[in-house]
Amino acid sequence: MSALIVFGFRSSHAKGGQHTNGPDYGIVTGDCEISGVKVEIQTRPGFGPLKARDLIEMLIDLANQEMGK
Repeated sequence: MSALIVFGFRSSHAKGGQHTNGPDYGIVTGDCEISGVKVEIQTRPGFGPLKARDLIEMLIDLANQEMGK
């Protein structure tokens, strides 16, 4: 079961958390509009935004299954 999930990203760069020219890190957010489940995951080297999105989708699907939605 895959619900409609709206993803977002808050960069840590503006808060002084980024001091290199490498990839940007921050918090990936996921919000399921149907069930109201919200998840936030902090990214880091080795666990970037794409992995965070995959994990958010899996966690929201599991939460929705537990709630029966």
